[in-house]
Amino acid sequence: MTSPGNDTLYVATGGGMGPETIAALEAQMEAMVPDQQSYLIVATDKDKAGDRYAKMIFELAFENCVRYVRALPEGEATDFNQALQERFAASNAARTVVA
Repeated sequence: MTSPGNDTLYVATGGGMGPETIAALEAQMEAMVPDQQSYLIVATDKDKAGDRYAKMIFELAFENCVRYVRALPEGEATDFNQALQERFAASNAARTVVA
């Protein structure tokens, strides 16, 4: 877990969540409860595995009284890396000048 500022915390699970990860996430959610403006953004792949993962995290958030929302890759991309690659390719294509 890293915190770039006082109001933002980024957490990456690396595609798996063991008991220690779940406990750490629940502890962070507990700390979020007093702040009525806080919410959890769950960014997952846009596929069945991402759906299952989001559901599991949403259940934890609900149990811990934390507001949550899911972020998905844009367009037809199924994961955020693919979305970034597509955006980069489109940006480079737009800069190509044919003489």
